[in-house]
Amino acid sequence: MVYRIAKSGQIACLGMVVSKRIAGNGVYRNRLKRLVREAYRIQPEKTQPFDFVVRLKARPDPKLLHEASQELTKLFLSTP
Repeated sequence: MVYRIAKSGQIACLGMVVSKRIAGNGVYRNRLKRLVREAYRIQPEKTQPFDFVVRLKARPDPKLLHEASQELTKLFLSTP
């Protein structure tokens, strides 16, 4: 789930909620966080007027992480 909040400042922010209960061990949890940060970093200039919060609702399949990254990039760039 991705929340997008309009803002008036200059610097956009990214927040993440990746719980231990859903994501499991620290290695996989940190991998998911790196994936989200990279998807956000790719297009930062196009996401400037918004803050984003990414909340993990279910554990993604490790084999589908590349597809999840592409989907996150689309969500960061989509317009309301």
